[in-house]
Amino acid sequence: FDDGALLAAGNNAKGAAAQPKGGALLEVQPTPAAVAGVAGGVAGAAAGADFSLAVSAGRDGAARGALYAWGWSEHGQLGLNDDGCYNTSASSVKLTYTAERAPRRVNLPPAAAGGAPRVVAFASAGAHHAAALCEDGELLTWGDGSYGKLGHKEQRNRLAPTPVANFRARHVQCGGGTTCA
Repeated sequence: FDDGALLAAGNNAKGAAAQPKGGALLEVQPTPAAVAGVAGGVAGAAAGADFSLAVSAGRDGAARGALYAWGWSEHGQLGLNDDGCYNTSASSVKLTYTAERAPRRVNLPPAAAGGAPRVVAFASAGAHHAAALCEDGELLTWGDGSYGKLGHKEQRNRLAPTPVANFRARHVQCGGGTTCA
């Protein structure tokens, strides 16, 4: 919307629609509902299989190009340097994950040139991985690293946005198991 508002609807069992109700998540958000918590309004958004991303428009003094994430982070796709995994009890080896119920700002690594803050121009979400294109053309990827889709020459998950070495792009698009830039 022109005013920077963001609406979400659909499957919210893992928090991707950012619609908490009391102490529990709504399983389904059947109609578009406002997503609160992205400072400065929204310039762009992306939705993965069970998580969402938004880029701040920078209104009212908020940081333009800041990145926000929420939903499920089993593969690190939120970029919050955590996969949300924990044991169900102190004596259990059974693991479970926690949904991030509201947008949280993603800490981006400083730009190499002078350590200035990065400004995200565009974000894309795959099924369980994500990418952010910075205004200077630098590409950051994170989440499920299987099949080399993050572009880091290895098949491991990244829990935080990581620059793709020696690479600049004008656009990026994540698919279910690929990233194209």
